Order: sequence, then structure tokens, then C-alpha cells
Amino acid sequence: MDDNGSGSLDPYEFNKAITDFGVEMETKDLATLFKCFDFDGNGEIDFNEFIRVIVGPMNNFRTQLCVKAFKILDRSGDGVVDLDDIRGTYNASMHPEVKSGKRTEDEILTEFLETFEQHYNTITEGQNDGKITPEEWLEYYTHVSANIDNDAYFELMMSNTWNI
Repeated sequence: MDDNGSGSLDPYEFNKAITDFGVEMETKDLATLFKCFDFDGNGEIDFNEFIRVIVGPMNNFRTQLCVKAFKILDRSGDGVVDLDDIRGTYNASMHPEVKSGKRTEDEILTEFLETFEQHYNTITEGQNDGKITPEEWLEYYTHVSANIDNDAYFELMMSNTWNI
């Protein structure tokens, strides 16, 4: 479907793919469907956006694992995970760039926190603030979950990562 090899589908490629598969739709409906897949609103549908829409939200089992992991990380119990919470959980001192003196532990920890904020902020047009909310956390793991078929594997991944 990706005729131009960009790694994503633009509206023309998407419309062509829908037509090639024999789905008949009005032009306005095709545009609406395209927008449903284009989570970040950049005018293209990448693989992760496509899979996310096809798979849908996480099931309750996976959601509960994520909530449990979030509560473990939220050491202060204030409902957000910030630099102080993560400091006691994620050891940045052994990171190669910290060991070489190129970056500080706090820079590495901040980058770690931003990973969880990034996807949520892309689709909500929010800004990184160095605090992971439950919504950001669940959005990140919904994105991860969409690419994992098996609940048992998802559970293993969460258990190994967050000791739940």
C-alpha cells in the first residue's frame, strides 16, 4: 500500500488501498476514516497508528497490570510519577553517558520520563512537564500493547520490567 516507500500512508495511498480491497465509500467518508487512523494528525498513517486503531484499547487484564506498575513507580503516592519517584526505581548512574561524564543522572531520568509522556502529548498536543500521569502511562502502554498478541507475554514483560 505504501507506494512511495515513505513508511506511512498518505491520503492518496490510503484511498487507493481501500479501493483496491473493494471497499466502496464516499470520498468524505474516506477522509473521516483516514482521520480516525491518523492519531497524531500529521497527515500520514504509520504502522503503529494503523495497528492501534485495528487492535483497539487494552483489555481489562492488561490495564490492571499497568495500573499496578504505575502505583509501584508512584513512590510518593501523589498520583503522578516524577523525577523523585523514578530516582529510587531507575538507576541512571550506570548509563554509559553518565559514566563517561557526557550527561547527568537527572538528564537520563528526565529523558526516561519523557518517553512515557511523548506519545500522549503527540495525540493531545500537550507538553512534557516531567511528570507522568496515569493517562500518559496508560496511553504509552496501550501503544505497546497493540503490538503484543498474547496476554501472557504482556504480563511477563510488565512483570520483568516493573517487578509486579
